Amino acid sequence: MGGNGCFMAKTTLWVCIGKHCKEDGSKKTRNTLRDLVQAQGLEDAIEVDTCNCLGKCGKGPVIRIEPGGERVKRISGKKCEAFLEAAQTGTLGRFRKQ
Repeated sequence: MGGNGCFMAKTTLWVCIGKHCKEDGSKKTRNTLRDLVQAQGLEDAIEVDTCNCLGKCGKGPVIRIEPGGERVKRISGKKCEAFLEAAQTGTLGRFRKQ
């Protein structure tokens, strides 16, 4: 990530669009994350994509971070900016505890 974060290789944020996550607003989360990545010029470091169920139904929207496979839950549209910053700085702790 352009030298100012902890992303070394291209990172993919997989946003679950399974039934329950979709009901919890995962499409808005995906769109917000994509907009933030673009606005911050991070397209070379971070990709935002969608996937099917990540198995945390009822705790969505759920995001899997690759490489590494870490899953975080309840990342609603309004939490996206803080989540993206935490992911870049390696400080996802508060998102793991939700």
